[in-house]
Amino acid sequence: MRKKVFACAVCAVIGLLAASCAKNEDESNETLRERSFEAWIQLYAPNAEKLDGGIYVEKLKSSEQPGALTPADVDTWVMINYTGRTMASGDVVVTRDPEIAKYQGTFNYYTHYTPDYVPFTPYNSIYYGSDLNLIVGNYLALGHMKEGDQWRVYIPSDLAYGSSGYSYEYSGFGGQNALGANIPVVMDLELVRVVKDPEKYEASLVQNYAVGQLNMNLTDTVRTNLYLKPISFGKDTATIKKDSTVSIYYVGRFLDGFVFDTNIEDTAKKYNLAQYASSGKYEPLSVDVGASEEEETTSTNVVVVGMDAALAKMVYGETATMVFTSTYGYGSSGQFPTFTANSSTGSVDRGTIIPPYTPLVFEVTVAPQYGDGSLLFPYTTYAVQHLLDDEVDGVWVTGYVNGVVDGSDYKQWIDTLTNITEAGIKDNLMLGNTNGSGIKPEDCFPVMLPEGKVRDALNIPDNQGTVFRQKIKVFGNIRKYKGTRGLVEVTDYRK
Repeated sequence: MRKKVFACAVCAVIGLLAASCAKNEDESNETLRERSFEAWIQLYAPNAEKLDGGIYVEKLKSSEQPGALTPADVDTWVMINYTGRTMASGDVVVTRDPEIAKYQGTFNYYTHYTPDYVPFTPYNSIYYGSDLNLIVGNYLALGHMKEGDQWRVYIPSDLAYGSSGYSYEYSGFGGQNALGANIPVVMDLELVRVVKDPEKYEASLVQNYAVGQLNMNLTDTVRTNLYLKPISFGKDTATIKKDSTVSIYYVGRFLDGFVFDTNIEDTAKKYNLAQYASSGKYEPLSVDVGASEEEETTSTNVVVVGMDAALAKMVYGETATMVFTSTYGYGSSGQFPTFTANSSTGSVDRGTIIPPYTPLVFEVTVAPQYGDGSLLFPYTTYAVQHLLDDEVDGVWVTGYVNGVVDGSDYKQWIDTLTNITEAGIKDNLMLGNTNGSGIKPEDCFPVMLPEGKVRDALNIPDNQGTVFRQKIKVFGNIRKYKGTRGLVEVTDYRK
């Protein structure tokens, strides 16, 4: 129904202007757009009030909040809800309302449908690339609104997205319709909150979370407004030292519980995020502890300062919750994800916008240094060779497939794909911590492949490049095998 009304409006406006346009062929497009906009308002929003600057507003709901604030200057930040439609068709261009997004079929799970948090500053008239600043029409309206007000704002194209138009397709707020050039918009706008000091405001949010959700004292901090709450400990309790590299699994949330990132596949599936990321994401994340605060670092294993500082207070095998202000996260700029094409699937990996001045919550599990025998943290080569007893039942181990044993002694091995294929050895593998040239049999441990599905899936001659030099996980029992400690009676695997 709404689309029909808007479409009829366009036809009516065109009819009103047709004669005039014919008489003034030299009249500029800009003038025509202005006259068309004014004519539409007269016909379909006759009670709208014109404000300085050229927008029209209808006041849908007035604030009843005692002491409600109005944005005052450029140092003020605002939280706003809005749904923007094209004036001509009524198509939704963008919305903060998940129900509207679901109704129009553009809802997605990586978008955090909450009030937008932006500085009270208009778009620069030349540079329209900002992800933060307000379109001028919204800015003009908000300057007259109080917290709790809800207005419908009619905005001519030059005070909206101008000749550039806009698309939210790859903005981290995806799933909306693109807006073409020179199109006026109608914004249903709600001013939720005015924040005069965003750093002070988010500090109070973090402190309230630490006390109310984590049952901590305000003084139990790693640093000011950085809290760490242990949840559980593993068998390995060695302290994490600066400059060490650790492997972690994590779940990143906002304070309201919204999951914006994780490298745990089951969690991603639970929150419907797995469809937006490549399968390679769901591996332990390597972190060089301390690298985030080095002035010049060549490390590629860097995380935000808050997580880095908290990790330095944890032990191997520990699971903990950390919460911190944006001082230790993405600061006053936030993070606007870049989207990368996945060549194997043809899809685009997408992520959630982390707004400016946004506190973050992470639940992090640090892998034991050499694994603990679980599927999540399988034993490493070092653990199998040096830490475990000769007989251990029911454990997961991991390593890179580097070759096979030819005979009864593990030192008699074959480590090239051509020779392994020619020899046709399918009943065992040699796993090591790394792969490639220079690996010796002493750097690996043997794995027996029983007849059946395990051997069919993992033997090198039949599977070649999908197994050889690849990292796998296998489940079985630790026993003496091929003259050393190895894995036998394998019943499960992961490639």
